[in-house]
Amino acid sequence: MIDRIYTVAEVAARLEVSVKTVRKFIRTGQLKAYNLGSKKRYRYAIRKAFLEAFLAAREVTGIEGVSDPWSRLDQALDFHLGISGKSCVDGERTLQGIR
Repeated sequence: MIDRIYTVAEVAARLEVSVKTVRKFIRTGQLKAYNLGSKKRYRYAIRKAFLEAFLAAREVTGIEGVSDPWSRLDQALDFHLGISGKSCVDGERTLQGIR
């Protein structure tokens, strides 16, 4: 069975990132690839299996280290807006005060 081969541009489009980001993933060893070019001019080929392994290694099931997703939002609001005094009333978030 022949594995599908992607170009850097195809992987970038699929991941919705820049070509530069995909090249960084390859250069840092996060994404395996073959160099079909030379040492001066890289031309990468990425097997479908390599891309699937890359994605599987980054699979998440929730926000890491946060049991309550709202607490992450609260932390961001505190940091960026200087908002304090948040509370939860009838299941709805309300902001009660601004520093």
